[in-house]
Amino acid sequence: MGHFGISDNPRHVIQRALESMQELMDIGAKCMAEGNPDELIPRIYAYKMLEVEKLKARGKALYEYQGKELAASQARLFAEYYLSTQHH
Repeated sequence: MGHFGISDNPRHVIQRALESMQELMDIGAKCMAEGNPDELIPRIYAYKMLEVEKLKARGKALYEYQGKELAASQARLFAEYYLSTQHH
């Protein structure tokens, strides 16, 4: 894994990545079903921050970078992707 080193349990890493992708898709579907596409970015950001919170123990700089830069960027990019794939 390019960002977090070597895993001795690659099946778990891949399974968790697939589960996370499905959770993102579920959040997107729920926002659309509720008629709230504007809620997509804040909900995805909140979901991503659950993982970022685990990084506090690894240092303030990593935690802040992940929270302020990566989680926000990932939420925005996912929302753009998801909304672009919806056929209204």
